[in-house]
Amino acid sequence: MATSQKLTQIATNIVLEKAIQDKFAAAKQQQQKPGQQQQKEEQEGGNTAAAAEAAAADTAAAAADTAAAAADTAAAAAYTAAAEAEAAAAEAEAAAAAAAETATAASDTVAAASDTAAAAAAAAAADTEAR
Repeated sequence: MATSQKLTQIATNIVLEKAIQDKFAAAKQQQQKPGQQQQKEEQEGGNTAAAAEAAAADTAAAAADTAAAAADTAAAAAYTAAAEAEAAAAEAEAAAAAAAETATAASDTVAAASDTAAAAAAAAAADTEAR
């Protein structure tokens, strides 16, 4: 909102500065009759007010566009954050599955080694009995 007010103030200042410049230019041209000069100044005053209103409306429209762009940016950031969180969850799930497979393989290896040791012990016992 502060940005909109600043833009409105800047636009108003520009319009007023233009109006002041026009007044100085009109003062330099004292060739017109006093009645015509007054009529011209009144018309310029109305034009200045209309120009200020138009500039304020343009500024408000620009501020609305800026706010819409900011909302779009925020929505895109939220979408990106959600996608990154989903990717991180998928990576964590894959890592957990890999760890479970590794643990299962290690357990299978230990069981096979135990079976091998038991078979070796049984063979040694049979060899001892055979002698």
